[in-house]
Formats: sequence, C-alpha cells, structure tokens
Amino acid sequence: MGIADKLPRSISLTVTEGCNLACSYCYEHSKTPRMMDIKTARAIIDRELANTEPDREIEFDFFGGEPFLAFALIKEIAEYICDNAGDRPYVLFASTNGTLIHGEIQDWLREHPCFYCGLSLDGTREAHNLNRCNS
Repeated sequence: MGIADKLPRSISLTVTEGCNLACSYCYEHSKTPRMMDIKTARAIIDRELANTEPDREIEFDFFGGEPFLAFALIKEIAEYICDNAGDRPYVLFASTNGTLIHGEIQDWLREHPCFYCGLSLDGTREAHNLNRCNS
C-alpha cells in the first residue's frame, strides 16, 4: 500500500455553473444558472462509497461558480451522504467567495461540524475589491 492509498479520496461535485460575482480574472466566460441534478449527485456518491475502501476517508468537495448559490442542493446532498456513509470517515468541503455565508446558510453550517469552507480572497482589501466588485 502506497502513501496515496492512505490519503483521503477527494471527490469534486460541481453543483452549479453560476456565480454571484464578476471577478476580473475569471476564466469562466459562460456562467449559467445550471445546477447538478440530485440523481447525478446520488449516483456519484453511491459509486464512490462502493468503490473506496471502507476505512479510507472521502472528502466530498462542493464546487462551482459559487457553490452556495445551490444551497438547497448542497443540503440535500449532505443529508444523502450522512444517511449513506455508514461508519466511513468523510468530510464535506466547499470553496466559497463568502458573500452568501450569512443567515440560514451560516446557521446550517454551524449545525454541521463535518462541513468545512475555504474562503477565497484576493490579498489586501484594496486588491480584493478591485478584482471582485467590492465584495
């Protein structure tokens, strides 16, 4: 068994192609409001749970545009993982611009300590606001 077999398995779920910002350097020029279908998400999760060693941690990464534009879907996917992972170790993670993390989303994240967020920032406040529409 090599070191790669001991690392968590990372699965990315692109839950939306939409974003609520228009960053100056964004490489995605065809943002759409399309979201992943829950059936697609469940099929991916089922496949990964079935094909990953039971003691190996799986990290499910929620990706987008801005993943929290698909908050209802994220909640549904997270519940599905919790209900189907059994005793398997897992982590839920989203990389976010942070602009939607308040109110209901903030409360939900506090209630789900297995869900982590990475906040993307562009350096100083001035540089960040220049690149990200004063967000």
